[in-house]
Amino acid sequence: MISKDAYVLVEGVLDNGLSFAASYLENKINTPVIITDDHGQVHYPAISHHISIQIPNIVFKREYYYESKKDTLYYCIRCNNSNAFVIVEDLPKKLLCQTIAVIREARLAVKCYFTKIYEYEHDLKEKLTDLLFFNSDISSQDLIVIGDGRLDKNKSYLVLLQEFEQSEQLSDKRSVCSYAIDCFRIKEMECIGVQWNNYVLVILPMERGFPQNGRELLGYLDIPGYKERVEKEFDLVSSLGIGRPYPVAELNSGFNEARVALTIPRLMGKRSFIQHFSDMGIYSFIFSQSPENIKAYCQKKLGQLIEKNGDADSTLLPTLRTLLDTGFSMKTTAEILHIHVNTLYYRINKIKQLLSMDFSQMDNLVELYIAIKVWDAFNAVFPYCVAVETYETEDYSSNSYW
Repeated sequence: MISKDAYVLVEGVLDNGLSFAASYLENKINTPVIITDDHGQVHYPAISHHISIQIPNIVFKREYYYESKKDTLYYCIRCNNSNAFVIVEDLPKKLLCQTIAVIREARLAVKCYFTKIYEYEHDLKEKLTDLLFFNSDISSQDLIVIGDGRLDKNKSYLVLLQEFEQSEQLSDKRSVCSYAIDCFRIKEMECIGVQWNNYVLVILPMERGFPQNGRELLGYLDIPGYKERVEKEFDLVSSLGIGRPYPVAELNSGFNEARVALTIPRLMGKRSFIQHFSDMGIYSFIFSQSPENIKAYCQKKLGQLIEKNGDADSTLLPTLRTLLDTGFSMKTTAEILHIHVNTLYYRINKIKQLLSMDFSQMDNLVELYIAIKVWDAFNAVFPYCVAVETYETEDYSSNSYW
């Protein structure tokens, strides 16, 4: 049976927030309390020496757990598929039963608060995932409303996209995402975290005083230190792509830049790197253009190798890509493609004819190298914009990369 106090507490939390229930608990047990979400992030008190608390695994399976060595009570409140925790530190064991009875009175009120919070978070992350990973048509106003104050139309946001190599080891990606958010909250930076497959996306508000230069910003936010902490905590290897700051209405632009910053170095064989979009030289310039202009650039440089109705052999683009990646080593290219050197020479002559290009000129080879990397990255980042028929290429340029 639900007591009268429980109903009063629910109404109080709905009207005044979590502090109403927390104050009730503190007055009843005459001891400060800490209230956290499922990941241990502190929601009460608003000002605390804790930003997050490590919740013992055992308490997830129980109503409560008393850690006698620290005189600390962890009380678990179920909220649909998540939990909330009331934590009482420096609690003598003789007061345990009395304290649990008081927390049970406030349990429903705390559950109501966190159920609402989790619903908002779920909706926001779902909308962000649809907008960014699947290019859904979602307005910035929808994100602001769903975000319930977490996204501000007057602020710019920085998108960090972290890709983990050992996707099969990311069975608990949620804790990775939570840990990533905590790393920034320790620096008093509120952010939003989203996970999808083996990616963790962090959206950071750009505050006054943040450097605008990409390299300086990475140092200011200590992105190398953040990457190192996450990898050490979970024994994983990752790479980070970072876009430029954009307002909420253009958040997908920052996300696409972060994807480009991840994709281009991958195409060049790099791993475990940090790349800011603005520090990518010619690639930053090219991918600052519209998708239509990027595609037009690739068509101009690569011609019939990528045109829909071209007569080119489907092996020519992969052949040219491998040649350029190996520094035009005929022997290595033939071995990689499992073809005879004579076959390779035949293909090269055909490519020269189709492109009307002199391969003895280094400038031409550099242009082709850049164009192929741009084309492969374009296919990965903007698959919905690719209106031309592409031939089968290596795995790293397929749409499955995203």
